[in-house]
Amino acid sequence: MAALLAAVTAVVAACGFLIIDDGGDLVVDVKQLSFDKPLVVTVANQPHINPGLRRAELRLVRFPAFHTTGIGDLNWYSTLPGVADIVDYREDENGNIVLTVEIGEEIDALATSDVPREATIRAVYAHSSPVFAEATMMVIPPWLPSRELFFSWGNHGTNVADHEHMFMMQGFTRTPEGDWHMGNNGIFLLTGTGDVNPDPQREGGDGQGVFVINPDDPYEFGVVPNGGPRALGNLENQLRTAGSGMRVMRIMGLQAPFRITAEYASNDADPRWVDIRFGDTSGIRVEGPLSSGHGDFRQVSFTWDYYYDEDGNRRYRDDFVPVTFIEAVRGVRMTFLRIEYLGPR
Repeated sequence: MAALLAAVTAVVAACGFLIIDDGGDLVVDVKQLSFDKPLVVTVANQPHINPGLRRAELRLVRFPAFHTTGIGDLNWYSTLPGVADIVDYREDENGNIVLTVEIGEEIDALATSDVPREATIRAVYAHSSPVFAEATMMVIPPWLPSRELFFSWGNHGTNVADHEHMFMMQGFTRTPEGDWHMGNNGIFLLTGTGDVNPDPQREGGDGQGVFVINPDDPYEFGVVPNGGPRALGNLENQLRTAGSGMRVMRIMGLQAPFRITAEYASNDADPRWVDIRFGDTSGIRVEGPLSSGHGDFRQVSFTWDYYYDEDGNRRYRDDFVPVTFIEAVRGVRMTFLRIEYLGPR
């Protein structure tokens, strides 16, 4: 036993984790902290919103797994107390720390605002401040569960200045990133951050397909976002994308059960399509049917409610979808986006 302990001690020491305290006990320091989710989204508290959406849980993982530190060796911070408050932390059966963050009372002002608020939640190792983890908590206004947009704005050409004037006349507001909030509805047109890389790949056949996103390779299929600006095409009573494609819209805070539908057609003679991506690097991607060319209008549609697992058991999907993306593969013409809330379940 002594030989085994000596061997383990030697390995741990070689890795740089070993500390001997004043009592001669072996202490394995923490070298890395990470949260299980970099972003959590909650809804400002209003009577028609599920009260459970006032708070969110984050799990903190400590590395190496054989550390000897306790929960008291961590310090916790919120950059905006009153917007996001740390109300509890505990250690679960797997040795991870579960942190509960709750919307503060100051956030109720979001009921009359169309601008989300963000707070950074930080965990810092008390004995070494460079060892820390961060996550963002976004608090969004209580946007209505049903939303609808028809892209019938008239002929505005391809001039970016004309587009900006038209969007402002529609009452849209521009974000610091250059995107457009399309009317206090939680739908953002991603002209500032919607660019994608070339050569998007299709996963299924010609029709609609539903696929689970692989977190290890989330952009293997569909568009690959790069976060750059993407100008729109000619806006002739339709929303037109161009180039390799576009992460067209970001939709925030959808409440189950709902049905989402987007209509589109290829903007050229070759087949093109639109995806709905629930989540980003994990979740579900709905691949729309191919539009063969001009005038071949198709719809991609999905009902977010329940599904049947591999054993035939009915399972409900999450009550709340923080972020959903509409993504176009190469240039398409979109005519409408509709989100229908289907009522309590």
